[in-house]
Amino acid sequence: MGLVVGIGGVSRAGKSTLSKRLKNRLPGIRIIILDMDDFVFPENEMPRINDEPDWETPESIDYTKLSGRINETKAEYDLVIVEGILIFCDESLNSLIDKKLFLKENEKTGDGMSRSGIFSIFGTVIRNTVTKTQQM
Repeated sequence: MGLVVGIGGVSRAGKSTLSKRLKNRLPGIRIIILDMDDFVFPENEMPRINDEPDWETPESIDYTKLSGRINETKAEYDLVIVEGILIFCDESLNSLIDKKLFLKENEKTGDGMSRSGIFSIFGTVIRNTVTKTQQM
């Protein structure tokens, strides 16, 4: 059973970049990335603001479909990375996520740690966790 990691945060915070770096830096680990954007309802089913689709509301996401995809892939992959701005807005989805990271700022954290430093630390934590899971 694979580890599910959720990476949320504001737009342009580095969610996709971190997801791709984790995949590239963890050789030998079967990894899939699920992008929340792939689970948005069709435009004609989305909530609207001033007659335009509202892409940034939880009601625009098909959380049932996303949760189903996570459950399908957990058996096939060692690591399932789910990323998007609204991934932590649904209780049932949250219950499927084993490790969570929320990226707040796009350059430096409040304590001055660079984004690449965070990526490195998080990558080490994930590698160690997946390795322990594989040994069980």
